[in-house]
Amino acid sequence: MRNPWITCCLTGVLALAAACGSSGGSSAGGSTMSSMATNQATAALASKLGIPAPLVDMALSRAQSMFSGGSSKTNAAQAGVEAAAAQAESQGKPLLAEQKSGLLEGLTNLI
Repeated sequence: MRNPWITCCLTGVLALAAACGSSGGSSAGGSTMSSMATNQATAALASKLGIPAPLVDMALSRAQSMFSGGSSKTNAAQAGVEAAAAQAESQGKPLLAEQKSGLLEGLTNLI
């Protein structure tokens, strides 16, 4: 079941990122604004799910890498969740099922 708060928050941040990225100015400036919006989205997702932000950043990086390599959004997001879950487990703080499902939804929306 999708969490409407996460979907709404991420949709708004992604719309902001798209607007900033497509506005006038240099492409580097648009990229910086898009990166800032992505950082805000991952921070919001981390806060909502109770997961450390660096773990969400790592999961997003893995998901984006898989997606750009040809994986579907769902498979790429799942790879990100699995990477985050493994990292959390190695740190002695395993992710709960609801954290994993929220992270999967959030990553799917972000990539």
